[in-house]
Amino acid sequence: MLTIPADAPQETWLQHGGIRYCSRTWNHPQPEFEPTLFLSGAFQTMESWRRFANVFARFTTVILVDPPGLGRSDGLPPEFGVDFLAESMRRLLDAHAIDRINIIAASYGTPAAYRLAQLYPDRIARIALGGTMRKIPLHVRDKVQETVDTALKGDRQRLAQQVIDGLLCRDPRLAVQRRRVAERVLRSGLTRMSDTELRQYAWNTSRLLQHAPLDVSQPLRGPCALLFTGEHDCFTAPAHCMEMAAGFESAWVTTVLQADHLFHIEQFDVVCALLLRFMRDTQLDSAAGCGAVTRTEYRIAAAV
Repeated sequence: MLTIPADAPQETWLQHGGIRYCSRTWNHPQPEFEPTLFLSGAFQTMESWRRFANVFARFTTVILVDPPGLGRSDGLPPEFGVDFLAESMRRLLDAHAIDRINIIAASYGTPAAYRLAQLYPDRIARIALGGTMRKIPLHVRDKVQETVDTALKGDRQRLAQQVIDGLLCRDPRLAVQRRRVAERVLRSGLTRMSDTELRQYAWNTSRLLQHAPLDVSQPLRGPCALLFTGEHDCFTAPAHCMEMAAGFESAWVTTVLQADHLFHIEQFDVVCALLLRFMRDTQLDSAAGCGAVTRTEYRIAAAV
């Protein structure tokens, strides 16, 4: 089984608006499909995608990135909007001389990925959005704001409990694979956050709270789209993914069975197989471990 050599990646540092950010690239000599860029969620860095990168690097060029505001990159105050992040990713493509790319984004990373596809549809071959929504729903906004306040106070234990209660399915009647493992991983990461990481979380979450809902009124053409989340995701529920599907002329929508918002931990093999099928343009309606697959299509009315 081929894995990425520890000394293989090419590390690149870029700057946009005075904010420095970094990426790592593993170049494949004979890729089966377009290079694939992974965009992280709120508590992820480029290292969080390493297991996926190990698999995808067998088939294509892989780019992992700490966008502005995450990981080793500079912090990004909340007054910098989602479009700033999208433009940062466009500059990353230019720096690597990549004309067209596949994007896989999770949770917090999905608004920037969607805006990149809106602004530069010709640069995106396929886009997969996991755990996505147009905006933070009204019924959870106060709880999300509470996590920001807790992070700014530096109360890691309380923050961990607030995030776990907000992101994970707590109903014992609903089956979630590796539920305890996912909770343990999340809690461990949250309670060990540095002061810098706490500030990053507060700023990044405030950005989403302040940002206008993504505009899906004019579905974009071009990129093939896949939207999915765990069937028991209580934060970015499957209905939110379906709503976001309206932002594409055509999209596939599905759920990962026995998973919630931490689907990448709870059902890694299922999610990885689903993403590879999508990248290879393989039929998704028979993807193992997934629920029903819906194909949404937006037909623009003919001019009268």
